[in-house]
Amino acid sequence: MKILILTNNYYPLKNANELCVYNIIQQIENASFYIVSLSEKEETIKIDNSTIFCLDKHRLKRKISNIYLQILCELPFRILSLIYRPVLKRRIVNEYIKKSDEIIKQFHPDAIIAVVNPINSLEAAYILKKKYPKIKFVIYDIDSLSNCNFGILENFPIIKNLYLKSAKKYENKVFSIADLIIHFNCHKSHFNEDFYKKFLHKTLFLGVPVLNLFKSFKENTNKDFIYSGRFYGQLRDPKILINIFEKVFERTNSKLHIYTNGDYVINIPKALNVKHSDCAKNILVHNYVEQKELNKITDKIGFLVSLGNSYTDMFPSKIISYVGSLKPIIHIYQTPDDPVIEFLKKYPDALLINSKDSLEINSNKIIEFVNSERPVIEPEFIKEIYKENLPEYSANEIMSFLNMNKNSR
Repeated sequence: MKILILTNNYYPLKNANELCVYNIIQQIENASFYIVSLSEKEETIKIDNSTIFCLDKHRLKRKISNIYLQILCELPFRILSLIYRPVLKRRIVNEYIKKSDEIIKQFHPDAIIAVVNPINSLEAAYILKKKYPKIKFVIYDIDSLSNCNFGILENFPIIKNLYLKSAKKYENKVFSIADLIIHFNCHKSHFNEDFYKKFLHKTLFLGVPVLNLFKSFKENTNKDFIYSGRFYGQLRDPKILINIFEKVFERTNSKLHIYTNGDYVINIPKALNVKHSDCAKNILVHNYVEQKELNKITDKIGFLVSLGNSYTDMFPSKIISYVGSLKPIIHIYQTPDDPVIEFLKKYPDALLINSKDSLEINSNKIIEFVNSERPVIEPEFIKEIYKENLPEYSANEIMSFLNMNKNSR
């Protein structure tokens, strides 16, 4: 079996979506993978059963030296993206197609898997399917185009409806010729709506495949905390996290380590210093590191912290990685419909914090949780209750489909 995958930053540092793909690939034997990815430079890398074709993302950007002219050029794109989806970057789409054409002619893959996001890879895979109809076309729809956080658009229903209409029109186009559509379980209610029922016969709903278990429970007396993941403005505002833990650190000398990226690495410490927070020394912000390194850091820290999204159908993949560590987890939720709440109710050592409660109440709950006796969690128990989040589960489901349909080419 030969599989072509179009994705984003797969090498050297993987984003959350690419980590899902990597975990699945690691579980599949007797298959060759050809991965087209955006990266820091143009190169081809061979790792195990995968060949990674890196496209230089800097070369694909339009180079405008004047910052004001650059903003002016990007403005129409940004305005259009508020009311219409998807807004494609044809230059990147064409590069995906060009490189994929070379791979198809040389290696003759049985299937193309487009990972969403990025949306440009999906458009490229759609065009390739029309060009090579015998190749199976799989959409791995991790970040749904139509079932997403609308942010400020919630206040502008007309614009939101325009956005939704264009997103569904595009989904209808690509779903119609796809051979298999994969959504995460958290999007099940959305994709069971009447509009999508015609696609259900070729749709799979799967868990987020990032559950990699530590070998066994290990008692840890460290009482520091760690949060790893991105922040997204109103969707996942770091102020919620910071405010609660500032209150916690008034009564304890523990530390909160935050591993994130973007401007937040600079802006969070700056904000703490501006308001002269006494707890600035207790909240340490680090640049995001690769998953293997993060696992080593996490292993030394006592408590794992998660911040839920303000939009209910979005499920942060890191919570599954947290479960795999067998460590105590503190999840701060913003809405009672947060899917993580039900997910963690099965976990023996989790604390659920309502962000709407007072800082006093929440800090007391955290301190009490930290000082409580820890239950022993067996890996086999976690594997059983969260089996759909094991990478091998998704790998088996996907390969069952591809093997079943291989002879129909």
